Amino acid sequence: MTRLNTLAKAATAFVFLALAACSNDTESSATGVSVKDTSFRAPMGGAMATAGYMTLTSDVDDKLISASSPMAEAVEVHTMVMNNGVMSMRPLADLELPAGKAVVLEPGGTHLMLMGLSPELQNAMAVEVILVFEKAGELPVTLQLDQASAK
Repeated sequence: MTRLNTLAKAATAFVFLALAACSNDTESSATGVSVKDTSFRAPMGGAMATAGYMTLTSDVDDKLISASSPMAEAVEVHTMVMNNGVMSMRPLADLELPAGKAVVLEPGGTHLMLMGLSPELQNAMAVEVILVFEKAGELPVTLQLDQASAK
C-alpha cells in the first residue's frame, strides 16, 4: 500500500508540475508588467507570418517599444484600420500601456505580427517572444499555440 501511495503522490506532483509548465501567464514584479492569455495562430500552409495575442497590464504608464523572437526575422505591433470600407493592417511605432489598465492584443485588433518565420515554427506548440518596454525593459514571454487555429 505504501508503494501505491508513493506512486499516486508522484503522479499527482507530475500533473501539477506539467500544468504549471503549460501556464501562459507571466508576471514580473521587477518590471511591473504582467502578461496573460498569450497565444499565437498556427501558420497556415507554410505561411511566413502569424499573429500573436495577449493581455498586458503595467503598474505604471509604459510603452511596448519593440519585440523579437528567435523563431521570426521580425516581430511588430500591428493594428487593424478601416480604409474606404477595406480592413487593413498597419504597424505601430509603440503601444501605450496606461497604468493599471489591461491592454488586449486580439484578433481583429491590435496584435503582434511575427514575420519571416523559421521552419521550426510551422509545427511549434509554443514560441518565445521578448517584449521590450520603455520603462520596464525586456520581458520574455511564451506564446502558446491556439489549438483552434491548428485544425
